[in-house]
Amino acid sequence: MFHFLGRAVARFWPLMLVFWILVLAGVRYVAPTWDDVVQDGEFSYLPDDLPSREAETVFRDAFSNDMLGSSVVLVVHRKDGLYETDQTFIDTVLRPRIELIQPLTDISRAVTPDDRDAEQTYAEINQLLNTVWQQTEDPWPAKPKKLGEDELSPAESVEKAPPDAEAIEEERQRLKKEQQRLKSITEVTGAVANAVRDWHFDLFPPADESETDPDPETGRSTGLTQRIANQLNHLEVPVESWKETFQQQLSPAAENQWIAPSGPLEKADSIIQRVRCFSDKSIGRLLESKDHKASLVRVELSTEFLIKDNREFIRKIETLVGGNEAGELGALHSELLRPPGLDLALSGSATVGRDMKANAEKSASDTHTWTLILLIALLLVIYRAPVLVIIPLATVAVSVRLSLLLLSMLAEAGYVGLFSGIETYSVVVMYGAGIDYCMFLIARYKEELDAGATFDEATSQSITKVGAALAASAGTTMCGIGMMVFADFGKFREAGVAMSFGLIFVLLASLTFAPAMLRLFGRWAFWPHIRTERISVASGWISPTSLIARMLRRQWFAGVWDRVGRLLLAKPGTVWLATVAAMLPFVAIAIMFFGNLSYGLLSELPSGEASVVGADVVKDHFPAGQTGPITVLIENQRVDFLESDGRDAIKELTDRLEARKDELQISDIRSIAHPLGLQADKDLAKLKPIPRAIQKRSMRERGLKHYVSDKGDLAGHVTRIDIIVKSDPFSRESIDQFERLESAFKPPTSADEAAGESKTQSLLPVELTANNDTAVYFIGATPSIRDLKTVTGTDQIRIDVLVIAVVFFILVLLLRKVAISGYLIASVFFSYLVTLGFTFAVFWAIDPAGFAGLDWKVPMFLFTILIAVGEDYNIYLMTRIDEEQLQHGQVEGVTVALSKTGKIISSCGLIMAGTFASLAIGGSLAAMRQLGFALAAGVLLDTFVVRPILVPAYLILLYRGRFGFLGRFLGAGKIETVDAERSEPTVTTESDAGFSSRAG
Repeated sequence: MFHFLGRAVARFWPLMLVFWILVLAGVRYVAPTWDDVVQDGEFSYLPDDLPSREAETVFRDAFSNDMLGSSVVLVVHRKDGLYETDQTFIDTVLRPRIELIQPLTDISRAVTPDDRDAEQTYAEINQLLNTVWQQTEDPWPAKPKKLGEDELSPAESVEKAPPDAEAIEEERQRLKKEQQRLKSITEVTGAVANAVRDWHFDLFPPADESETDPDPETGRSTGLTQRIANQLNHLEVPVESWKETFQQQLSPAAENQWIAPSGPLEKADSIIQRVRCFSDKSIGRLLESKDHKASLVRVELSTEFLIKDNREFIRKIETLVGGNEAGELGALHSELLRPPGLDLALSGSATVGRDMKANAEKSASDTHTWTLILLIALLLVIYRAPVLVIIPLATVAVSVRLSLLLLSMLAEAGYVGLFSGIETYSVVVMYGAGIDYCMFLIARYKEELDAGATFDEATSQSITKVGAALAASAGTTMCGIGMMVFADFGKFREAGVAMSFGLIFVLLASLTFAPAMLRLFGRWAFWPHIRTERISVASGWISPTSLIARMLRRQWFAGVWDRVGRLLLAKPGTVWLATVAAMLPFVAIAIMFFGNLSYGLLSELPSGEASVVGADVVKDHFPAGQTGPITVLIENQRVDFLESDGRDAIKELTDRLEARKDELQISDIRSIAHPLGLQADKDLAKLKPIPRAIQKRSMRERGLKHYVSDKGDLAGHVTRIDIIVKSDPFSRESIDQFERLESAFKPPTSADEAAGESKTQSLLPVELTANNDTAVYFIGATPSIRDLKTVTGTDQIRIDVLVIAVVFFILVLLLRKVAISGYLIASVFFSYLVTLGFTFAVFWAIDPAGFAGLDWKVPMFLFTILIAVGEDYNIYLMTRIDEEQLQHGQVEGVTVALSKTGKIISSCGLIMAGTFASLAIGGSLAAMRQLGFALAAGVLLDTFVVRPILVPAYLILLYRGRFGFLGRFLGAGKIETVDAERSEPTVTTESDAGFSSRAG
């Protein structure tokens, strides 16, 4: 087959080039954009039958208020404690302004036909609205009162001692003006909000007729200026002067451009569900810190935390409050509506997701840039010929681009799934493998020319002789990586499909496009080593008398492998044992810390990201578990939790939880028995009887709405308990603590009771366990992470076994040596453990205190890629050993093959390692840096230790009969008995590389 392909490429090489270019252009024309087909998310890729996923389904079926989406949390804090005016700012300025973001976004899209201009329209409308607030005086008092302080009388607030009547009156007037300014800004904010809601109502009339029009006098064609004026007319403010200011702010005819076109309008579903702050009747008190120094504004979204739609919304919040990448202070600061000295920070899962996506995209761009830089540099050092640098890069670029476009088409059709970020890993693997394939092809092409072949003959013969070996190499990698499709975790499956699919086109391009490019350039492909009758090794594009030229002509690698070969012949056992002994400590580290993985989201991000800074502020004022509470769902079709019996059962359960707070590491508990937490009930007990009774009744009514299901057949039969733990919900320790909590909810089985092994009482009261009909579910970050840990751990074992099995099968098929194939697999697996342990050690040494473990994705990708790619070099070496043994004998054939393949395999290893290193250099996410470092280290270990030392040393020991009678079972075959002097190989440097004619 490859003989036919070689002749076809040599004869029709112009058509090959045209074919690839036309196919790429055509596919690019019809393929969708990448962002339109990739899917965001993390936990959504977990199997649906996992406990956390089943719990989410029950929650959505039971509760009308879907709180399973992500959230943006604004942390309003002040070092010396919040003032009452800070609360006024939160409730009357910050919260309403955030609530306006969604309707203004809908309006901007409606009045702007082209989506590309909608953002500009949004900015212009906001700029106009900002002029309203800029007309107000600074509303914040000079002497604000701290939360919890008693109100001072005018006489007490006067600084003069003793105060006279005139000073007291001045102070009274000052306080009165401050109150008026606060009232004014509150009313103006409400007026602007009503104007925007009125505009939104006219553009998108709600289907629910119970909703009233904020201003019946306006219509769809009413301008924004008039709407605001109508609302301000109800207030004691100078409307006319403000209208004049509006007109000055408007660009020519801008307001007319904001008139929506006729006909029905469609708006996207709102991602904002609600905005909660301290004044929220349900959970307001939970959003205030106990030290009175911080208060949370929680924006609940309907989307998962990694969804790209969140990014635009968060950017608009940053424009409002400040803290964006540009370091701007925000509109509230420029309008003097942000109290002096008050700090705001962004946190929440949606903010974390935004930062992760932004860093992933930046990492992808930087990684691609660094990949090209490193590849160009390495190829220039290896070839010292610019055109030979261009040919493999162009080949890989065309094939990678085509494969990604085809993947996007398959994803659009629903045949494959693609997660956001998959292109980074796929591109790196395809570039590394593709450059290697091209280098082996070019090496054989040069070897054929050295032997006197014409360009056409060299093109045909190079494809014929290396085609099978390249196909075997690519097939090994594709099959190995392809085993990831058997994973349960969706992202692993999609990665296996994408990388294996891409390698098909990389292989095809290496066998057709690359040789066609070589044929196109002809003798100029080796410029400045221009070919006359034979390719010159003396000429160059640098001075032949320069130090660099003399060093390059020394052929350092060739000499190294000759010396290694002689050392292996002299002391193969000693070298093998010393090498293994040097690496064993890292194997021990890998085994000891194999489960020491990080599942935290924040630990992946750089410390300066907004979400990381915000999370640190939250931890300073709230329990660590506040960022990710564990929600327990209790379902029982026999019990109605709205009735007293159901409430009493949950009260007993909550009391049992409280009694075991320290054991279970619980910070707070919220349920229908304690809607606002345990501390709130203790504070309530301090009130007088009548106010306490009123408060308690009000809390119970709100608690029933929040903590008891109200939807469908499950209405009243499901209740929730929110548990705040003391530890970080994303830490490894939290998983162990959660599993203890989960076990505490399990009723003892009849077998346990009969055996007397039920040491602790179940948290569930008898009313819920009598008929064994109570189901308990857990929702939250920690339950999801536990399930992620479980499924990826299972996937790791399954994929490891499958990868080893399929690669072993391919090796046996190619080499027809079962025992030796087993050793090759063992050697690469050993190098995987060494690499994993070395990576653990390096990243721990960099940051001993902050290192939380390797990212959970690293072991899976490292094993799969390293085993699949690492065996390529063993295949190249073994096929050449088979060839050289026919001429030089068993032992000498090993060292001759090592010498002849040393330079090209070492060069390919450097190329592959450099490609993977781009992940570590360009990646800003911890997972990318760790994986890039590990892959680069693993490839270098395979290239310079496993392939040239462990494999040849073992084969020399085997063929010399050092294993005794076991040799026949280990694949020794006929044992050669040659003394050391006769077995001294004749070292050759005549070729850069070669492949077995059997493989071709």
